Amino acid sequence: RGEANWSQRKRDQEQMAAATLEMPSDLSSVPTPEVKLNNNNKFDMAQRFESIKTAVVGALAGGTAATPVVFLHTFPNLAQWEYTTDMSSLEAALFAFVYR
Repeated sequence: RGEANWSQRKRDQEQMAAATLEMPSDLSSVPTPEVKLNNNNKFDMAQRFESIKTAVVGALAGGTAATPVVFLHTFPNLAQWEYTTDMSSLEAALFAFVYR
């Protein structure tokens, strides 16, 4: 009985594999998705603009808040201070963008 189930599953898998590999010879018969404009979209251009503004404000606030702490931590190495401050600004921007 187990052997029959196994052979049936094997045939089904082969049939599915053969069906997925079949491509139409004429690609003009393949239906293409239509692009529909939806004016009721809740993610319109105004929402995108608000997200960008939030990210900019988050970057400025995060960079400003992190600058003195990072400066005290990495004082002799100014390149490391600049890099860490920039990364803190980027992290704050992404945080503000995600959680707005």
